Amino acid sequence: MHQVLLEAQLRRETGKGAARKLRAGGLVPAVMYGHGDPATPLTLNAHEVHQILSHEGENVIITLKLDAGDEATVMVRSTQHDPVKGTLRHVDFQQIRMDEEIHTTVAVESKGDAVGVKMGGILEHMLWDVEVRCLPTSIPEALYLDVSALDIGDTLHVRDVVPPEGVTIVTDADQAVFSVVVPAAARALEEEEAAAAAEALAEAEAAEGEAAPAEEAEGAADESDES
Repeated sequence: MHQVLLEAQLRRETGKGAARKLRAGGLVPAVMYGHGDPATPLTLNAHEVHQILSHEGENVIITLKLDAGDEATVMVRSTQHDPVKGTLRHVDFQQIRMDEEIHTTVAVESKGDAVGVKMGGILEHMLWDVEVRCLPTSIPEALYLDVSALDIGDTLHVRDVVPPEGVTIVTDADQAVFSVVVPAAARALEEEEAAAAAEALAEAEAAEGEAAPAEEAEGAADESDES
């Protein structure tokens, strides 16, 4: 995981009105916190931040170069986007130390072609990322699971993910990540056929139940005639 440089200015005006003015001018408000220091309001160039996050992802290590001449090593902890335009509205940075482990999330991706898919099944991706603990420089871009051996009905779990050295997965090991399932249409047909079979069985059992008293009554009538 390499580092990128990003210039930032200390933000002296806060509030919704000030934030709107910043965004109108191509800037984005941000805040930096961590290591027990008070939160520091910042202003960033919206285009530069967008470029970094688009090309490097949110796990990128950033060296913030502040206008006061100071520098801080940070990672993105959260972002806010406009729900309609999708534009970046706010960024939260957390200060980090390169010699201290951090918690972050890493994407889980599939590798290979599942045998069950070749047989008509569908590969379902149920868990898209896992939480890991590691040094900032050891954060993997992604973790991979080989799904080649998955047949229809098979599932791979978090415990099947093998992280690189120095990375510990802290997400629950029993959570399902990938599974090969029967297509919805085929599953619906199977359920329909099973329901029809159950209904037919119930009708047959009911018919047998109705026939039994009739047979008993007929037997009793025969005995009466003989007597």
